[in-house]
Amino acid sequence: MFKQLTTLLLMSVVMSVLIACGQAPITDLTALDNSKNQRPLYFCLTSQSECRINTVKGGVKVSFSQQSFIASTDNLSAQASIQTRDYIGTELPFAIIVEPLNKSDATITVSKISGYIEGKDMFMGKIPLLFTKEVQDKEFIALSSLGSCAEDIMVWRLWLTFKFTDNQESTETVFIDFKSLRS
Repeated sequence: MFKQLTTLLLMSVVMSVLIACGQAPITDLTALDNSKNQRPLYFCLTSQSECRINTVKGGVKVSFSQQSFIASTDNLSAQASIQTRDYIGTELPFAIIVEPLNKSDATITVSKISGYIEGKDMFMGKIPLLFTKEVQDKEFIALSSLGSCAEDIMVWRLWLTFKFTDNQESTETVFIDFKSLRS
């Protein structure tokens, strides 16, 4: 109960900061896509340390989705369009999807995923992730946003804890690193 209250308190602080910085919280994945009739495109980032993760119960793929953005920094031309396949733009909403590599594989019995994002080399706080399960496809989706740093490129660490339900309950925690670009 205390852990749930702490998570809710942290999420309300994150949302308050986003709103104070002019970022309205995203509550709908369709907001990440220009067309409300299509699901956002998810892909592995080129800066991602791992795209496919082998758990004790089977393999999963961790992908991201974010609208493209233009970076204008001292070392990047204002005309340069940074592909979201390389980095996550800061201060912009994005989604994370975790899905089994083989969706027909019945051995992957993930009942819950919890996680958070933190700076790998610089303390930026912990950004809690609330994953929702898409039952039909065995997918878990979380929405988030990253704060800007003094550095143009920042390395983040995504921690994921899988809760498996089969004959016995078990958990496994893994992480992947990825990069953001100040937008």
